[in-house]
Amino acid sequence: MGLPTESLGEALDLVPSRLLGLLRDAQDKGWQLGKTGCTTVMRVWNPIYEALPFYVRWDLTIAKDGKASWRFHSARAQNGQRLNWNDIKTYLSDPSVIYPEPPEGEQDD
Repeated sequence: MGLPTESLGEALDLVPSRLLGLLRDAQDKGWQLGKTGCTTVMRVWNPIYEALPFYVRWDLTIAKDGKASWRFHSARAQNGQRLNWNDIKTYLSDPSVIYPEPPEGEQDD
């Protein structure tokens, strides 16, 4: 199936009416979104290589002028290995890198 980038973009544009109603009601009662207005976490996996899935978190932040922007927050593989943005790019090319080298002196002979 691949990554449904077009469908994903459309889905992010869709906000359920129940959620919109809740947000409007909250705003009417004086509530506001925090600095991080919204968080999305995506699970990405590769069935061809049977690679461990990884999770990527993006935050929608709202500036004081009201401008919204998405920011990469963090990523982590299913085994708990933290991934920065460059790690993700490396992992996409070579899933074997997700298994860290054991510390010196603890390697099997």
